[in-house]
Parts: sequence; structure tokens; C-alpha cells
Amino acid sequence: MPMPAQFAVRKLLLLENPHSGGGSGWDSEAFSTAVRDLGIGIRHEKPGSPELCTRLLQTADDVDAVAVAGGDGTLSPLIECLVARKLPLLVLPAGTANDFARSLGMPEKVFELASLLREGQVAEVDVGYANDRPFLNAASIGMTNTISRLQSKER
Repeated sequence: MPMPAQFAVRKLLLLENPHSGGGSGWDSEAFSTAVRDLGIGIRHEKPGSPELCTRLLQTADDVDAVAVAGGDGTLSPLIECLVARKLPLLVLPAGTANDFARSLGMPEKVFELASLLREGQVAEVDVGYANDRPFLNAASIGMTNTISRLQSKER
């Protein structure tokens, strides 16, 4: 089912954590080109801290949707602001484990990801709270990244 007309994306805010996933494997230029090829404007930011990332999201009044290139750790500090802004979110699998992106069935190829801005479905997801902090997919005690790094594809 294509994206409803009220969610037509004209301009996308891409927030990228260049250190996610060890800083390799994500091609933001190819994604940006694919987005532009769809006729969508893109504002690409690489904030140096979660606070700056949140501030960029809070003040981006000229965008229709947000894409976050990073892992769960990049997305986590943005949840509260994303809920408040009610903007559609495109989760880009650019982190170490990409647990949330995998749970949503996000494709890995940048051109397939970009096409979701025109042909994808908008899905609602639950936001949980633990100790007054929001979370999307899972709450953990900090060992998840260590376990993910120690795993191989065979495991």
C-alpha cells in the first residue's frame, strides 16, 4: 500500500551518525542521490552529539519526514522529540546490530530504502517507558552492543 497523500514527503531531514556501525558500510551519498532522484529535497546533517541531533530535529520546521542513519543508540535520544513532532521516521540500518531496523524489515540497499519515501507504508510503533525514558524496540542494561559485536552471522 503506497504512502497516504497526507504523508507525501517533499523534504527529508537525514540525521546521520558517522560513527555508527564502526563508521563503515553506510553510503549516505548514494542514499541522498536516490532521494533526490525521487524529487524529494534532502537536508543532510551529521551532528556531533545526541544533544545537537535533538536540537536539529526540534528546529527543522521545513521537513515532512526524518531519516536516521545509525543504530539503536543513535535513535534512542531522539525518541521523545520524534513523538512530539509526529513526523514520519525512516529508520536506516547504519548501526552495529540494527535491531530496530531489522524488526521493521527495513531493506539494506539504499535505493530500496529511498523508495520507501514514495511507496512505503507508514506504520505506528509502540513507545515504551522505563525509568521515565522512552524506548522503541527493547530496553537493555548496556550489554547488548557487546553481545552483538561478539556474535558472528553463523551464531
